[in-house]
Amino acid sequence: RGSAWGAGQAPVGNITLKEVYHIAKAKSMDPERVGQPLRPICMSIIGTAAAMGIKVTRNLLPEFSKRDDVPVEALEEMRKELKLRNKAMKRAKK
Repeated sequence: RGSAWGAGQAPVGNITLKEVYHIAKAKSMDPERVGQPLRPICMSIIGTAAAMGIKVTRNLLPEFSKRDDVPVEALEEMRKELKLRNKAMKRAKK
């Protein structure tokens, strides 16, 4: 079913069903998906992941378990700090 790209090859990445659910929750807020049930959105994400060589499992596979999980709040803070640092560097160049 679907694309044969990567068939029989080792996965290039791994995401959990919980992560698929969170991605679907975010995508459900897109204007074209408002009111659409989460299940079809999840199935679409799983299909896209498979086409890209990403394996979807209940738990992370051992070879991908050392992934750096950073909370969203921390990522937002890092983004703000980076933006301020870049702005300061631009001012220093003038």
